[in-house]
Amino acid sequence: MARDDVFLVRHEAWPNIAEGSAERAVINKVGAQVVADFYTQLALGGWAYHIQVGALSTAVAGTAALTALIGVGLVDNNAGYVTIPLHVEMHIATYSTATLFLSMLEADMAKKRFTSGGTAITPRNLRGDSPRSFNGAAYNNTGTLVIAAASAAPHSVEVARGVGSEDAQPATTFTDRGAHFTWTAGKSGMPVLLVDAGSLVMHHGSTTATDTMYGNLQFAQLDKAMVV
Repeated sequence: MARDDVFLVRHEAWPNIAEGSAERAVINKVGAQVVADFYTQLALGGWAYHIQVGALSTAVAGTAALTALIGVGLVDNNAGYVTIPLHVEMHIATYSTATLFLSMLEADMAKKRFTSGGTAITPRNLRGDSPRSFNGAAYNNTGTLVIAAASAAPHSVEVARGVGSEDAQPATTFTDRGAHFTWTAGKSGMPVLLVDAGSLVMHHGSTTATDTMYGNLQFAQLDKAMVV
């Protein structure tokens, strides 16, 4: 006798399926079996979030070169959860003869890095009805964002970095041609997973600290039991 329950709508509540266990196939709310890529499903299910650095016409200042103790954006993950970076980009806003401006996304796998300063911000769920809230803390550097020293190698991972200008250029000749640093998990290989306490840190600086910038970071967070 054919079964009539081999499919199951499960749009928001993902099960914690034990290794080796069976489960019914999932369909969407219009009854179609859809195989979405993992990153799209994170957003559809309400597990994806967004923070930004700078807003509208108000940019934030970079630091003097890259420093491990000051960031432009930070996300601290709480114990019991897994955070996955999805996308980051940074743009130069104003520029005045800065030399060697660099941006970097760092994942600290061993501890939370926020120390003081900056401005606490609430990550925005990327699904409009906000079915979940991020369990952790986030900050940008509207005011100097001081962070703790990185965990010892190999626990501090440089996920990606972008180099702008190696040589000093007068502001009158510098032209921003879009984001000088963009990284997207789906295009860059294996995802990075912070498990329990850890941090995603956005760094941006130039040797003369004469530039300002905008940026954003998108990431997902899942209950630890759903992943490990």
